[in-house]
Amino acid sequence: MAPRRNQHEEEPVADAAFMPLANKICAHAEALLRRGEIGELRAWCEAAPPSLRRLQPDLSMWLAWALVLGPTPQQAEPHVREAEARLARLEQARTPSVAARLNFPSIRGQLALIRAIAARRAGKPDEAERWLTQARQIVPANDAVLAGVIESQYSLIARDRGALVDARRRMRTAAIRGESTRHGLLHVTSLDGLASLSLRDGDPVRAEDLARRAHLLAQTQGTGLSDFLSDDTRALAGRTQGGPLSPREQDVLACLRRGWRDPQIAQGLGISVTTVRWHCRNLYRKLGVNSRMQALATLATASP
Repeated sequence: MAPRRNQHEEEPVADAAFMPLANKICAHAEALLRRGEIGELRAWCEAAPPSLRRLQPDLSMWLAWALVLGPTPQQAEPHVREAEARLARLEQARTPSVAARLNFPSIRGQLALIRAIAARRAGKPDEAERWLTQARQIVPANDAVLAGVIESQYSLIARDRGALVDARRRMRTAAIRGESTRHGLLHVTSLDGLASLSLRDGDPVRAEDLARRAHLLAQTQGTGLSDFLSDDTRALAGRTQGGPLSPREQDVLACLRRGWRDPQIAQGLGISVTTVRWHCRNLYRKLGVNSRMQALATLATASP
């Protein structure tokens, strides 16, 4: 009779069997984070099979990202610890399949960065700075996105401490990285930070423009970062916009971005042409424009 394998001996075999599914789920989770679709990211990770989440530390990490960027950042910590425990076990095993798929330094750096964001949002800047320092030491030097997020968090800590010169320098660096990498999350958060800094500099016109662009990206580019936007940005955006777009208005706007005319939109969404035009009027009012061309031009200026 063959000896019975224990749980730890079976895990590498299970990991190899699940690898195609794990790769697909994690790639999609990373894409959702890149676009800033936080609610969808959380739902996607929570819906993953329990056996997969038990074996894959990056799934716990993506869920931690979704939580720390949402309205309840304190809920990220258990998933960070869970990811660390699984990562340590997999690092010890070091099977070829795991080593080929997981970027251990990147995951550890991101876990430290998640803790830094949670600490800053909880009003603990010293703790946040310690985690940022650790993240910077771990994150690979060629990862422009994570480097940009780290800079943006350093900037926000400097802003809260009144060091506005340092805050502006760091946030501009983050914004440049956001634009160059076309990373929606980084672009939204850096615009948000620059709007807040411009307000403190006594430049409300520039602050409102940056806030409007950040708000547009969060509302109309498929992102879900409204909860992560600062109070400054939400207040400034509210002065120039007529409130958030409804789900149907976002659907209409997505069709406009594809170049569809009213009859095509009506057919695609299963509504009448009259209803399409009504949604368009409300959409234009909320965006502060008067025509389809102006709406698309406004969105183009906000796009990363």
